[in-house]
Amino acid sequence: MLSKDKSQRGRPIGRGAKELLTDVKLRNAKVKAKPYKLFDGGGLFLLVALSGSKLWRFKYSLGGKERLTSLGDYPDVSLMEARRRAASTRELVAQGRDPVQQARIERANIRADATLTFEALAREWLASRDSLAVATIKKIDWILRGHVYPTVGNLPLSAITAPVLRLAITRLEERGTIETARRACMYIANVFAYAMDTGRATSNPTERLRSRVKSGTVKSRAALPSDELGEYLRRVFAYDGRPATRIGLRLLILTFVRPGELRAATWDEFDFDTAEWKIPGERMKMRVPHWVPLSRQAL
Repeated sequence: MLSKDKSQRGRPIGRGAKELLTDVKLRNAKVKAKPYKLFDGGGLFLLVALSGSKLWRFKYSLGGKERLTSLGDYPDVSLMEARRRAASTRELVAQGRDPVQQARIERANIRADATLTFEALAREWLASRDSLAVATIKKIDWILRGHVYPTVGNLPLSAITAPVLRLAITRLEERGTIETARRACMYIANVFAYAMDTGRATSNPTERLRSRVKSGTVKSRAALPSDELGEYLRRVFAYDGRPATRIGLRLLILTFVRPGELRAATWDEFDFDTAEWKIPGERMKMRVPHWVPLSRQAL
C-alpha cells in the first residue's frame, strides 16, 4: 500500500496510472459502432469518431457551465503536445478567461497580421498626423513611396525584420542619399511605434537599426557677411527680372517669412487697415496662425 501511494504521489485526481494514455493505446484505437472517448485525465480526452478521426478535446468549467474546446487531431497533435495544450488551457481557465474566445481572438489577429501590410499601416499612420504641415506630409509620403514601399510595402508587419529593413536603408546609403536614408529609417520607426500603440505589433525592428544608419556631413548655408549686406540689398532692389520675383525678394527682406509662406499667400490674408498679414495655421510649420506686422515699405 505504501509503495502504491508513493507511485501516485503528485498526480492530479483522476489521472491514475491506469487512466493515462500512451501512444500505443492511441495508435491501436479502432473505430466502433459508436463514437467513444479515451480519457487522459484532468479534462483531456481523445474522441474516436465513426469516420476514424481521432480528435483531441478538453472539457472545462467556467462560470458554472461545462464547456468543451478542440486541441487538434491525432497524430498531427501528439500526446505530449496535447498535454501541453491542455495545461495552457487550464491556465487560461484559472485566470477566468474562456479558451474558446481566446482562440477566436488569436485567429482574428493572425488573419489581421497576414493582410495588414507595411504600406497600409504607414498610410494610416500618416493620415493620423494631421498636426503636420501639408508640405511635411507630402515629403514624408514621397520618401516612403519612393524608397520604402518598393522594398517592404507589400510585406505583412510580422515578416519585417531588422535585416529586411537594413536592405532598404543600405540601398539609399549606396546612392549617397544619406539624409534620405536617415529620414526613411525615422519614418519606419514611427510607423512601428504607431503599430505598437494600436496593438498591431509587439516590437520595433528599427531599435538596433537606427544606430547603424550613416550620418551625413551637415553643411550649413553660409551666412551673408555684414560688409556685403549693402551690396546685396542694392542688387535686390535693382533686379529688373520678373515683377513677381522682384516683389517677392523685397517682401522676404521686409517680413522675414519663409519663401513657401510668401509664395502661397492670398489677398484675404492681408489687412491693410491694421497693417498685418495673418498666415493661417495650415500653412505654418508648427500649424499655428502667425501674424506678421507690415511696415510702410511692405504695404
